[in-house]
Amino acid sequence: MLPLSPPDDLTLKCERTGFVETGRYEEAVAFCRTLAKRTKKARVIEYGKSPEGRPMIALLLSDEDGPTIEKMRKSKKPVVFVQNGIHSGEIEGKDASLILAREMAITGERKELLKGLDWVIIPIFSVDAHERFGPYNRINQNGPKEMGWRVTSQNLNLNRDWIKADAGEMRHQIDLVQRLRPDFLFDNHTTDGSDHQYPLTVSVPWWPELPGATADFQRDLYERVVAGCEKDGVLTAPYFGLNDAEHPEKGLSVDAFGPRYSHGYWTWLNRPSMLVETHVLKDYRTRVVATETAIVEVARVLLRDPAKVKAMNRAADVPPKPGETVVLSSKLSDRSDPFTFKAYVPDFYDSEISGSRISRWDRTKPIDVASNIRWRYEPAVSVTAPRAYVIPKQWTDVLDRLRLHGIRTDVVRKATSIKATSFRFSEVRFSTAPFEGRTTASFKTESIPMERTVPV
Repeated sequence: MLPLSPPDDLTLKCERTGFVETGRYEEAVAFCRTLAKRTKKARVIEYGKSPEGRPMIALLLSDEDGPTIEKMRKSKKPVVFVQNGIHSGEIEGKDASLILAREMAITGERKELLKGLDWVIIPIFSVDAHERFGPYNRINQNGPKEMGWRVTSQNLNLNRDWIKADAGEMRHQIDLVQRLRPDFLFDNHTTDGSDHQYPLTVSVPWWPELPGATADFQRDLYERVVAGCEKDGVLTAPYFGLNDAEHPEKGLSVDAFGPRYSHGYWTWLNRPSMLVETHVLKDYRTRVVATETAIVEVARVLLRDPAKVKAMNRAADVPPKPGETVVLSSKLSDRSDPFTFKAYVPDFYDSEISGSRISRWDRTKPIDVASNIRWRYEPAVSVTAPRAYVIPKQWTDVLDRLRLHGIRTDVVRKATSIKATSFRFSEVRFSTAPFEGRTTASFKTESIPMERTVPV
């Protein structure tokens, strides 16, 4: 819902230009600071600086005056974390969430969402990339007129960096998430390709890595959000891949994501989350509205039973006992379900320039395609939880990252003999090219029981 007449000093460039343009970094910061001056229900915090020196800010919102991270961590209300601009060319989440903040805290159209929930909004995560502004950064995207860039000023893709945490921006973000421990998390994006009727696609993890209660909650949330969005006029589907890009009747797949990605990492934190992917070929206004609608519909689900959400997450924070099986990753099951895919009539043609066949769909001719979808999951990699892992103290970089991720470490004060399991690697193959600044490897492992002396 976009107000017709927002306060003059809280009007965004996207609104002033009829959603042709989006504002720069300075506008987002000024908007948040102005909003915080207008109401005690808002506060702006700086939680880090980018490599180019820009402050990374978060907008805190609560119906209790003077919100802080510490108050929210202890709050009985669910805390909703809204992340925008991890890929700063895909930026409708910034405008959607700032409009929503204004509606909750100033104009009152959404004030009910502030009564039962606390909010942390990251208007722009990859702030340096946002200011690499230009009209050709996402050449196939339908607006805004100019937008930011995909990777950071150090050429790192933040949405491949969560678990390895090489980027300074990512280390600040993880520290904030660990201090806050939100109850629901959003990561807002735009798709890269395919054409279809859906303005909005979402990935809602219900993978085996999650506790059973959280996975069940996510399945129910997905159904309610899709129904709510469509009632609001926003056609919604799961974030899918087509088995054959030109033939949707051959089926869709909804992949699980690992912890290099935002909602894959949040799954490892045992938290419910949603990846929002609006359709790249829909106009910017449509994408802003779709993003806000998704956030609002999730909030309505959370408000059905806030105490249950808090209790579910507290239970999920209990660590596994030694000997319990822990699922580390998932894979798609071979089972599929019927699915009606809302497509357009294909209109393929041969290029006069290249002679190649060009995929095209006639958007004046929507059709329903009978298809199937794979979105059931089973464990791919599982381990047995040990009492602890032993890491030689010289591996300080590893220890620093574990602590960043909220993993408790203890220091051995006295040389100790223990019965342990060591791992031997075999068939190690290194990648022929680096990925995101790292050389990846494939390997097999063999576990070897032995007695080891842990030195001081």
